[in-house]
Amino acid sequence: MSGSRRTAIGIGVIVVAVAAAVAVVFVSARRPPPPPVAPKFPKPPEAHPVIPSPEEPTPGPPQAFCESRDIAMVATSLRDAHKRALAIAKTSDKKGAPPVCHAGDHDRAMSLAFDGLTKRTGACTARDSELDSQWNQLDSAVLAYGRCIDCTHPRDDRLTGCQRMLELVNSAEKSMR
Repeated sequence: MSGSRRTAIGIGVIVVAVAAAVAVVFVSARRPPPPPVAPKFPKPPEAHPVIPSPEEPTPGPPQAFCESRDIAMVATSLRDAHKRALAIAKTSDKKGAPPVCHAGDHDRAMSLAFDGLTKRTGACTARDSELDSQWNQLDSAVLAYGRCIDCTHPRDDRLTGCQRMLELVNSAEKSMR
C-alpha cells in the first residue's frame, strides 16, 4: 500500500502544480500591464558655480578706469617706457650682464615702471567686457617690456622684447579705431 499511497501523493502534487500554473496564466492575462511612469524631477538643475551656464549675458560695458580712453593713456605710458628701455637695451652687453646689474638706478626705475604698468593692465584684464582683447594685448606688451628691461638677457633678446612690445601697443590702438 505504500506504493499506491506514494502514487496518489505524486499525482496530487502534479495536479496542484498544474492548477496553480493555469491560475497564474489566467490571472496575469486578465490585467493589462501598468503604463510606464515618466520620472519626475523636483526642480531644474542648478547652475554650476564654476562652469558658466549657456544663458550667460554677453560682455557688458567696460568698468571704470578700464575704458577706451584709459587704453590710450596706458598705451602712451608704454610708448614712453619703450623709448627709454630701447635706448638702454641698444647699449647693453651682447651676452647679458650678471644679476648684480639690477642694483643700478636705471634698472630700479624701469622695474618700478614695470610694476606700475603690470598692476594697471592687470586690473582691467579678463573682466568680460567689450575691451578685453585690447587690455590683453596691453598686458602682453607689459610682459614684453619686462623682457626688454631685463639686463641679464642678451642684447638681441632684449631688442626683440622691445620690438614685440611696440607691435602689441600698435595693435591694441589700431583695434580701438
